[in-house]
Amino acid sequence: RKSPLNKIGKIGRRNLNASKTLKYIFNDYGITRCELCGSDYALTFAHKERREWYRSAPSLLSDFKHAILLCQSCHSVLDDRSKTTEKEKNNIFGRLRP
Repeated sequence: RKSPLNKIGKIGRRNLNASKTLKYIFNDYGITRCELCGSDYALTFAHKERREWYRSAPSLLSDFKHAILLCQSCHSVLDDRSKTTEKEKNNIFGRLRP
């Protein structure tokens, strides 16, 4: 017996739409690999701010300057506050999105 799929809410749809938009933008820029290590496996978009921050500015969720393409491994390290400080994260975004 199959379980019913959970419905995606307003915020979930906004996140999915932002990811689709970013995918097209990054392809246009020719960015198809992790911007830190060069891997092309399990790529995700890492955002400059925490997801909650974008609730007050949803248009920035799909803004090129607010996202970088990372593999899951680099994304985990970037989001882990015990491994990457806010200053280091800002330096990475500053270097990749001047």
